[in-house]
Amino acid sequence: MSGARFGWRAALARLFGRGAAGRVLAGCPDLVAEIDGAGRLVSASPASRALTGRAPETLRGLALAELVHPEDRAGVAALLAEGGAAVHRLSHADGRWIWVETRLSAQGPPFIAAIRDAAARQDAEASLRASRAHYRALADTLPQLVWMERTDTGDTIYANPAFERYFGAIVPGRAARQERYHPEDRPRIAVALTEGGSGEVQGRLRDRDGAYRWHQLSFQPLRKDDALLGWLGSALDIDEILAARQALEETGDLLRLAQEAAGAGLFDLDLVTREVTLAPSSARLHGLPGDRPAVISLGAWLRRLAPGDRKPALAALRGAIAGGGTFDVAFRVRLPGGQRWIQAIGRLCRDRDGRPLRVTGLNLDISARKDAEAGLVAAKAAAESAKAAAEAARTAAERANAAKTDFLSAMSHEIRTPLNAVIGFTGLLAQADGLEPDLRRYAGLARASAGGLLTLVNDILDFSSVEAGAVALRREPFAIEALAEGCLGVVGAAAAEKNLDVASAIDASLPRRLVGDEARLRQILLNLLNNAVKFTPRGSVALSLRHEGSGRDGERVRFSVADTGIGIPADKQGRLFERFSQVDSSIRRDYGGTGLGLAISRRLVEAMGGEIGVISGAGRGATFWFTLTLPRAEDQALPEARAAVLPSRPGRILLVEDIEVNRELACLMLRKAGHHVDVATDGFQAVRAVEGGTYDLVLMDVQMPGLDGTMATRLIRCLPGRRGGCR
Repeated sequence: MSGARFGWRAALARLFGRGAAGRVLAGCPDLVAEIDGAGRLVSASPASRALTGRAPETLRGLALAELVHPEDRAGVAALLAEGGAAVHRLSHADGRWIWVETRLSAQGPPFIAAIRDAAARQDAEASLRASRAHYRALADTLPQLVWMERTDTGDTIYANPAFERYFGAIVPGRAARQERYHPEDRPRIAVALTEGGSGEVQGRLRDRDGAYRWHQLSFQPLRKDDALLGWLGSALDIDEILAARQALEETGDLLRLAQEAAGAGLFDLDLVTREVTLAPSSARLHGLPGDRPAVISLGAWLRRLAPGDRKPALAALRGAIAGGGTFDVAFRVRLPGGQRWIQAIGRLCRDRDGRPLRVTGLNLDISARKDAEAGLVAAKAAAESAKAAAEAARTAAERANAAKTDFLSAMSHEIRTPLNAVIGFTGLLAQADGLEPDLRRYAGLARASAGGLLTLVNDILDFSSVEAGAVALRREPFAIEALAEGCLGVVGAAAAEKNLDVASAIDASLPRRLVGDEARLRQILLNLLNNAVKFTPRGSVALSLRHEGSGRDGERVRFSVADTGIGIPADKQGRLFERFSQVDSSIRRDYGGTGLGLAISRRLVEAMGGEIGVISGAGRGATFWFTLTLPRAEDQALPEARAAVLPSRPGRILLVEDIEVNRELACLMLRKAGHHVDVATDGFQAVRAVEGGTYDLVLMDVQMPGLDGTMATRLIRCLPGRRGGCR
């Protein structure tokens, strides 16, 4: 053993000496060093200058660990203990660290260490690692599914995030992947994997929610030394592409069907040869044989057109060529039996250099449309003529209606004046002392008849005003409960004569005060209540006011009047709210009336923005209702009703009336009450009478010849002193 060691030492001495072996070592690019059992450098080859920047003699006695990077010392210590090779960082004289590979001899100590520059190798390995990380990051960010599988076990050894997002949790084995293939597509995918080379196939893959989507699958073999180790698989989602392709094919089919249904035909105009090619259907539209395409010159095509349409067609073509791009023109084609309207719609096609090449499009038969247009023009002219006639008729009707309204208003006023006299004188006659009973009864009947006639005149006047739109609705606060009770009080006497029960039900949630036209509401309610009393021989009449909610426009109130009277058949209810209309002739004969009350009520309700209706049946009574939306009035104390103050003494009264019978009636009634009455027949006399005397009261008529009552009143109020009260 000692001899072998001596021989080893002798060999080292020759290697690091000045002999032939030393000269060989001096030319070696690697640093060769002798290291003792303690890990110290005994000697070093001249290559130390190039590798570490240190002379060989400066390395003698240094521990190798002192030159190694602290993070790599454990690996070098293991190298010294076990032998072999290690890659580590070594200190350079300029202060930087260099990568080296150290190989230690198996024999020793002392050991021979060969230290080689490993910077290029380390850079290559770092580049390789970076490249692998790059490709891994690329695969991780790809939208398609990417995975690697082993050939022998079929296990998935890599799957990118897109794979995991699509499939969800999946067992890495081959069977789990194949189970996600559509059953009909599994054989094709298996063939692509068994071909040995690169394979592509389309198939459906089931996602984590159980839905199948079409994918383009690609498989690349992974080999090492011609041995197939596995497969690199990728799957690109093409479901939407295939759906779009199918939709495009269906659209093409529909377009062909539409073209056939519309009788359309293709045309192609070659701008180079100036030839027009017509498909068989287009040729047929032009009066040419339709069993084959027709090719004619542009001039021949223009000659087939009606003379008046040639210039417009040529202008449209030139416009499309000049830059419009769209060729759209309608023209007539001359045929042996007449003509046909054709709509040509096409697009300009250009070559690669942008030069106009051809115009391609469709020819459509629009003869039926043109005939319809002509019919529409004629119909429009007829309609405009009819409209003008209708407008003239409407104007004439409006004039006639206005004349009728004016006539009714004037006649109603003229009729009411003598009627008031009849009612007044018959009333005085009935109250006269010593009148025989029969004559008193006759006077009462005459007064009642006159009262009925006055009601008729009032209804006619009201309806005329409403129909002419001459009713101005007032918006003033009023007490809803007082209105209802007042209306019941008016009909109470008539109901008592027939022993009818009269009741009211007012919703407690209704506001006490609302805003609206109290007088018109009273008129509607009295119409409905009077009808209820009139057509109810026994039983009851009930008035109900119900609150149906609040809104932006106010409070919704439902008014209803219910009775137990004769009722109304369902087939007759539609006529109730028409003017001069009643259920049948027996109603007018048995109960009287004009048939205007409900018509007036309906128009007043509609003018207030409400609606009105009836619920009834023959022999089961009737309920008339209407709804209105009325704003809530500000809460404030209601004015207390003041009792009527009877005059404590006879007064001096000036009566101004131009109609003699009215003057006489008024004078009789006033003088009977104990008053002194002076009479004036027009406004001028009234002003002079007030100027010359003192009166407690002036009763002024409004419509009088000369100076009317309104102007006379203004003049009287402007008289000085207490006579006129002008301030």
